[in-house]
Amino acid sequence: MRTPSLALLTLILFACDNKDSAVGEDSAPPVGSDSGDDSDDSDDSDDSEGDDTGPDDSGGDDTGEPDEDKDGDGVPASEDCDDEDPSSYPEAVELCDGADNNCDGEVDEGVLGTFYTDADGDGYGDDGAVVEACEAPEGTSSLGGDCDDADAAYNPAAEEADCADPNDYNCDGSVGYNDGDGDGFAACEECDDGDINTFPGAEEVCDERDNNCDAVVDEGVTTTYYRDADADVWGDADYPTEACSTPAGYTEGAGDCDDSVGAINPDASEVCDSLDNDCDGLIDGDDDSLDLGTASTWYTDADGDGYGDTATGALACEAPTGATATDGDCDDSDGVVSPAASEVCDDADNDCDGLIDDADSSLDTSTASAWYADADGDSSGDASVKVLACDRPSGYIANSRDCDDANAAVSHRATEICDGIDNDCDSLIDDADSSTSSASKDSWYADNDSDGFGAGAASLACEAPSGSVENSDDCDDGDPAVSPDGIETCDFVDEDCDGVVDDGLTDSDASGLADCKEFAVIMSYGFNMRSGGVDCDGVDTVQYEFEAIEGALNSAGLGAVRLDETVSGGLTYADVSAYAGVAYHNGGWSDAARASTETLLSSAASAGKALWLLGDDGSYNVQNTAAATGTTTMYSLSYVGAFVSNGLAGTVTATSAGASHPVIAGPFGTVGSFSYTADLDYTTLAGAGEVELMRSSTGYPAVWAAESSAGQRMVFTLPSINNSHTRSGVCVTSDAAGLAELQVLAANAGWWLLDF
Repeated sequence: MRTPSLALLTLILFACDNKDSAVGEDSAPPVGSDSGDDSDDSDDSDDSEGDDTGPDDSGGDDTGEPDEDKDGDGVPASEDCDDEDPSSYPEAVELCDGADNNCDGEVDEGVLGTFYTDADGDGYGDDGAVVEACEAPEGTSSLGGDCDDADAAYNPAAEEADCADPNDYNCDGSVGYNDGDGDGFAACEECDDGDINTFPGAEEVCDERDNNCDAVVDEGVTTTYYRDADADVWGDADYPTEACSTPAGYTEGAGDCDDSVGAINPDASEVCDSLDNDCDGLIDGDDDSLDLGTASTWYTDADGDGYGDTATGALACEAPTGATATDGDCDDSDGVVSPAASEVCDDADNDCDGLIDDADSSLDTSTASAWYADADGDSSGDASVKVLACDRPSGYIANSRDCDDANAAVSHRATEICDGIDNDCDSLIDDADSSTSSASKDSWYADNDSDGFGAGAASLACEAPSGSVENSDDCDDGDPAVSPDGIETCDFVDEDCDGVVDDGLTDSDASGLADCKEFAVIMSYGFNMRSGGVDCDGVDTVQYEFEAIEGALNSAGLGAVRLDETVSGGLTYADVSAYAGVAYHNGGWSDAARASTETLLSSAASAGKALWLLGDDGSYNVQNTAAATGTTTMYSLSYVGAFVSNGLAGTVTATSAGASHPVIAGPFGTVGSFSYTADLDYTTLAGAGEVELMRSSTGYPAVWAAESSAGQRMVFTLPSINNSHTRSGVCVTSDAAGLAELQVLAANAGWWLLDF
C-alpha cells in the first residue's frame, strides 16, 4: 500500500489561508476599518493604530447621539460586530459563509463540512488528511477510504480482476490471488474467501449467505413469511417476505384482514361489532358463524315510545327497523304507556307495573286530587289532614275549609256568631269578621269620660269596643264625675244623672235650695233702722234695692237668707255655719256692727267662708269694729279711706284690671257704668291679692275683690242706686238701667264668691 502525500494538503490549506486576504483588495476598506485618509473626519488622527488621543470612531459616537444601525438589523453599531452586514449580529444563526454571524468571535463554528484531500483525483480522499470547510475545497472529496492517494488506481471502487496481481486496489485489505479459507478457490474466484463453505458450485443453504457464489442469496431454499403487526399469529398477505427463519414481527400464516387488531383473524369468532372478526368477508348478522352471545335482544316497538312488546323479542346485532332494546311495554299501541311513563290518574296502567292509579305507589300525585279529612261530617275538610289520591277516600272531602274538624257546627258553611271562635273558618273571629250575625251581637255605647257609663247611639259588637260600655245611662259623657254613680255636689250639675240638679244636698232651712248655694245675709242695725223709713215714689228704696239683689241671686240659682243682727242675744257663727257664704249689709248706716256680729264674721273668716260686704260706710264700720272688738277681725280689714259726705253722687266704671275679672265680666254679663248715691269710704285687705274692679268718677274705689293664698274670697260692693240718702228727684225705681247693672254685678259676685 502507498501512503498519501501531504504536499497537496499543505498547498490547499495555504490557498484557503490567503483567500480572505485577497478578497476585495481593489474595493473600499471593510466597514469599521480606517484607511488613514478620512476626508470626512475633522481630526487627522488614525484610530486604526489604537491611538486614543483623538476622537474614537471605532466604538460609536460618544457625543450623546443614539448609536447608528447602518445595516438595519435592529442592533446598534456599538453592539454589532459587523454593522454593514444585516446577517451579522449577536444571537444570529451562524451560517457557513466565512463570517462571524453571531458575533461570538468564532467563524462558521458548528456548520463546517468534512472533506478529504484527493491528491490523485480518483474521487476518494485520504482519511488522514481532513479539511473542514463550507464547500469542498479544490482537490478534496467528501469520500474517504483511499489507501494510496498518490495513485488513482487505488480506491474503494477499484476492480481486482487479475487473480495474479498482488496489489490491494480496492483497499479492502485483501488481494485476489489469496485462498484465505482454504476451500480451493482463490479469493478472486469466489465470493467469500473467509468462509470455507462458500465457493462456486457449493450447495445453497438457507443461511442468508450466497453459498454458491451465484450472486443470489438463499435462492430456492427460503420460506415465505407474512407481516404480523398485531401479533395474533396471522399475517397480512399484502406484506410477504422470504427468510430462512421467522423474522421478528412475521408469521407463516396469511389471511389476517386487519393486521392492526389482534382480535381480528381467521381464528377469531364473529361478534357484533360491525367488523369482519373472522376474516371471512361477512360481518355481524350476515355471517352464519356469528356468536349470538354477543347479539342483543330487540323488541317490536309499534308505538315508537322506546319500549317494545316482550313477546316479540329477537336476537340481532343491530336494531331492526321499528324495534327497541327495551321491552316491557304493556300496550304497544299507545305511545304514552310504557315502563318509563309516570302513573297518572286515568284508570290505566301507565307505567306497566301491573298497578293502576291509587294502587300504584309510584303514582304521580301531581295528577291526583287533594282530599281532606272530614271527621265531623260537616262536608268541610281539615287542611292539616290531607291525602293525594285519584279517587276520594272514605271520610275525606275535596275542600279544606274546616278550621275545627271535631265540631260539626264549625265549617265554611256556618254563620259567624259572637262566641269567641271562628265559626265560618275565614280566619276571622267575632268582631274581626264583617259577616258576624248582628243578632248575636250586643249593644255598646261610647264611654268618652271612662266613668263606666255610656251615652249616644248604640254600636253592635261581640266585645266592647275600646272606650265603650253596655249602658247608655250617662247624662254627660264628657265629665267622668257625672254618671248614675256620680255624687251630687253643689255645682249646678246633675252628677248622678237622675234629672235633678244638686239634689240630696243639705238644705238646713228647708228653703228648697241647698245651703251651698245660699248666702247668710246679716241685715245690720242700720239696715233695719233705715228700712221702711225712706220713701221714694212710694217705695222703700233700701228694701227695693236689696230685693233686686236677691232677685239677681235667685236668677243665678243662688239664695239669700236674711238674718237680723238685732235679735235678742245677737247672732253667732252657728247661725251661719251651714251656708256657703256670709254677707253683711250695713244699709248705708255709719255705725258699728254688733259685737256678736263681729265675732261671727271673724269666725266665718277663720272658717274660710266667702265674705261679701254690701253698702257704703264700709270704712266707718271697720273703724267701729276695731273699737268694738279691739281687732280688725273682719277678714283683716284695714281702714284707709276717709268719710265722704253723705249722698255723694257719681258714676262708677270698671277699671282696666277689673274689666277681665269674673265679677265684672262673668257668666251673667259684663257690668257697665252706672250712677250711684253713696259715701264710698273704703278699706283694704291686709295680705290679700286685692284687685280694684270699679272706680268712681271722683276717684274712689267702688268695687273690689280679693282672694287669699288659701283660696278664700271677699267682695266689697259699696255703691247704692239709692240708699238712706235719697238723691233729690231721683228714685231707685226710675233708674232701671243702673239697677240692672247692679243686678249683673250681684249675680257675677255671688258665683265668683262661691266658686261656681
